[in-house]
Amino acid sequence: MGRASRNMEERLREMNGWAGALDERLRRHAQERATWHRKWDDPSRVG
Repeated sequence: MGRASRNMEERLREMNGWAGALDERLRRHAQERATWHRKWDDPSRVG
C-alpha cells in the first residue's frame, strides 16, 4: 500500500504542475484579450 500511495502522490504533484502551467497560460490569454478589447472597443476610435 505504501508504494501505491507514493505513486498517487507523485501523480498528484505532476497534475498540480500541469494545472499551474495551464492557469498561467489562461491568465496570460485573459490579459491579452483585455488589452485587445481596450484597444478596439474604445468608443473614441469610432469615427
